[in-house]
Amino acid sequence: MKESLLKKLESLAEHQMEIEALLADASVINNQKRFRDLSREYAEVKPVVACFTEYRKMSEQIASAK
Repeated sequence: MKESLLKKLESLAEHQMEIEALLADASVINNQKRFRDLSREYAEVKPVVACFTEYRKMSEQIASAK
């Protein structure tokens, strides 16, 4: 996989963690519009990050098998 794509996916994974933290924040929970927007964004990002996580795990397994 290209290095530029890996960096983008790693950045997206970090962004997902930031969104998770924001969704747990009481001030965001009290702001319904912000909470809804972040929830939608999280729903869009989650499947991509899950696939990337699986890719990294499989890459590590392949490398250790070699």
